Amino acid sequence: DAGRFGRLGVNDTAALQRVLDDPNCEEIVLPGGRTFSASALFVRRSDVTLTLDRKSTRLNSSHNQTPDA
Repeated sequence: DAGRFGRLGVNDTAALQRVLDDPNCEEIVLPGGRTFSASALFVRRSDVTLTLDRKSTRLNSSHNQTPDA
């Protein structure tokens, strides 16, 4: 559920990384109409899909932040 991401002025890197690392998560869908702010994300497994709405979603790179591991 990407509803908790994409809030103006909030860096989504740590939250997105936690979801990517969750073994129960199979797909993350970032819907259009929001701006998602994230620096480097690490995909550590092959059974997860990250889908971006290509028409209106933008991923902005911001703040150098190391994800909690």
